[in-house]
Amino acid sequence: MKKYILDDDDQRVSDGDEIHFSYGIPPVRVDGIVVTIKRELWVLTPGHNPNRCKMEDLRDFVGNFYKSN
Repeated sequence: MKKYILDDDDQRVSDGDEIHFSYGIPPVRVDGIVVTIKRELWVLTPGHNPNRCKMEDLRDFVGNFYKSN
């Protein structure tokens, strides 16, 4: 299990961290919390569809993301 992933500023993102990214046109800002579910890192994105995403797949959908805290 990978315990962290690097954001686009090369900062380590792991369980408990907050990240932000945007998607769509016009851009919609998303603030999410990173959690561990079944030994994998996920970002929870309540109010968006889908409401969570595996961290390893996030770049495929949104491109860049950054650690907030």
